Amino acid sequence: MGKARVTPLKFVSIPRLELVAAVLAVRILALLKRELGIQVDEEYFWTDSKVVLGYIKNESRAFKTFVANRVQIIQENSKVNQWNYIESKSNPADIASRGMNSKKLTCFDTWFQGPEFLWKPQSTWLNSSIQEMILDLKEDLEWRKQIKINVTSANEDFISNMEIRFSCWQKLKRIIAYILKWKTIHMQEKRMVTRGSKRVNMFSTNKNFSLLDINQIQQAEECIIKMIQLKYFKEEIKILKMKEETSDAREVKDSSDIAKLDPFLDERDLIRVGGRLARSNLNDECKHPIVLPKGSHISKLIIVWCHKKTGHAGRGMTLNELRHSGFWIVSANSLVRSVIYHCVSCRKLRGRFAEQKMAELPFDRLQEAPPFTYCGVDLFGPFIITNKRKELKRYGVMFTCLCSRVIHTEVAYSLETDSFIFALRRFIGRRGNIRQMRSDNGSNFVGAVRELRKSFKEMNHNQISKYLHSCGADWITWINNPPTASHMGGVWERQI
Repeated sequence: MGKARVTPLKFVSIPRLELVAAVLAVRILALLKRELGIQVDEEYFWTDSKVVLGYIKNESRAFKTFVANRVQIIQENSKVNQWNYIESKSNPADIASRGMNSKKLTCFDTWFQGPEFLWKPQSTWLNSSIQEMILDLKEDLEWRKQIKINVTSANEDFISNMEIRFSCWQKLKRIIAYILKWKTIHMQEKRMVTRGSKRVNMFSTNKNFSLLDINQIQQAEECIIKMIQLKYFKEEIKILKMKEETSDAREVKDSSDIAKLDPFLDERDLIRVGGRLARSNLNDECKHPIVLPKGSHISKLIIVWCHKKTGHAGRGMTLNELRHSGFWIVSANSLVRSVIYHCVSCRKLRGRFAEQKMAELPFDRLQEAPPFTYCGVDLFGPFIITNKRKELKRYGVMFTCLCSRVIHTEVAYSLETDSFIFALRRFIGRRGNIRQMRSDNGSNFVGAVRELRKSFKEMNHNQISKYLHSCGADWITWINNPPTASHMGGVWERQI
């Protein structure tokens, strides 16, 4: 019996198509056994895909869903040792997929009689080396990626690594609370399995897993502080425990940072500040605050939290909030000052305004010279005037003395070079020769900026220079300001 299927339009990989063909072979065998009613002693399956043989012979079940489901069907309806390998040239099933004309098909005995090796003794066509073939499927695309979980014990190194990863005290406490809650749920689940109860996914049954109460947050805070104190005050804790157990009179060494705080261990083995406030009406957190080291990142997180809680207040308010919250940090004064200094919000609110120092004045603005020896010139306008029945444009030409700030204005009938030369001739005839001229380069005009910029750039400055020399003017240079730098011409721009 032969049966074939059409490849779907959506592209499927060749190994998947071969696997679908293997499933089809298993279902054909079940159909033949059901319909023929003949007792079959042995069944053999042949495929020319070594990848499919590797899928079937695999027992780790680490494939993707598509492959895993079809491998399961094959393994449930056949045995692994029933599957064998056949070369593509000897496989008659390829005719259904590759095609063959009728003339060749009549001469092709393999289609009707099967491969030649099947007519030989069974010992010759069952290749033991192929049966023991092991395929490396780790690089296969259908191989499901394995997830590795690293388990870390809750020691001081774990807390140290956790504290560096977070910059918020409240967030760190929530993360540790979730870890402790997961640990409790995991232990409960483990006890249920040990007692023989049915295994239940506690995360799916507990709908309120993401909710934390106050006790869980306090438990996480206590766990963090214990680890920090054990890391920085290991010798002090050892001495205080011996003092309680043996009634020893030894005190903490004077070289310790907390020796002057009269430290003691409370019922939860936390180091607290001693003192003489035990009979006061204050709460226990204020009477005997928890001692924290200066060099710990946790101490910095707590100070940042108190600083934000007070609305970015100063050092005194932050210290008061720190004491009110039940914490005593060694050398807290300097640490609070450092936190406030590096606080971005405080630097923005309390920082001094930056002042830009202005550059040195240019040479031509500091000379003791007659008016208009060093000039700046600029054009402005246009102004619409009426001449009889015509409307004409006129432009203003303003000359500014760079030393005395005197101004002289002329009228330019157009933006052509000749018109500017006429205005410049009238200016020199009235005010005398000039030594240096400054002007814009035409890119920072306003008003009729497009026309003014285009025309001013087209002016022939060489022609202007020749005219000044012909008039006997002491012309040194014509200095143009850089583009889009109108602030450099502030002497005349502010006059306009």
